[in-house]
Amino acid sequence: MLRSSRYVWPLAAVVGVLLAVIVAIGLAGGWAEAEGARERDLPEVAAGEGIDLGPVRLSLHSWGVVPLEDYRGEEPRVVATLAIRATVTTTATESMNLPTHLVHLADVAEDGWLSAVRVEGLSRFSSLTPGVTEEVILTLPVADPAELEALGDDDLELLPTAYEHAAHSLSGELGWWERDPIAVVAVPRDQSAFAAYVAALAERNA
Repeated sequence: MLRSSRYVWPLAAVVGVLLAVIVAIGLAGGWAEAEGARERDLPEVAAGEGIDLGPVRLSLHSWGVVPLEDYRGEEPRVVATLAIRATVTTTATESMNLPTHLVHLADVAEDGWLSAVRVEGLSRFSSLTPGVTEEVILTLPVADPAELEALGDDDLELLPTAYEHAAHSLSGELGWWERDPIAVVAVPRDQSAFAAYVAALAERNA
C-alpha cells in the first residue's frame, strides 16, 4: 500500500497544476470581461454636451470618415480615417499642446493618436490657448477601416478621457497626464459635416 501511494501523489500534483492553469485562464478572461464592463459602467453623456477633461472642456458632435495619408509604412498611402466633429475649450491656465488621447473608442481598435484641424479654414490645430474655444475635426487612425464602414449610419461610442495635472510617477515631471475614460458618448454619423475637409484632401492628394 505504501508503494502505491508514492505513485498517487505525483499524479495528484499534476492534476493540481492543471487545475491552477485552468483557473488562471478563467481569471484572465474574467479580467477582460471586467474591463469591458468597466467601460459599460461609465455614465452616458449626450452628443454635444460639454465634458470637463482637465485641460479642456470637450463636446463631441458627430463622426465620419476622411481619406488621410499614412506615412508610417515604406510608401505613403491614403487610408480611411475616423473623423470626429468636436468643440474644444481650453480650461488649462497655460498654453500647451493638444493631448493626443482625449478620446478613445469603445468598440473599434485604434491605431495611432489624435490630430486635429480647425473647421474654419482647415488649418492644423495642435496648440491650446487658455480660454479659447475652437470648432475642430479630430482624426484618429483605426486598425481596420472596414470596421468603420461596417457601422454604416449607426452611432459610434466614444470614450472621453480625463487628464490630471500632477507629477509623473516615474520622472517627476509636472504636467497633464492621461488617466481613464470618464464617460461614454454615442455620436451619430454625419458625413456631410466633413464634406469640406474631404474635398480639400481630395484636391491635395490629386
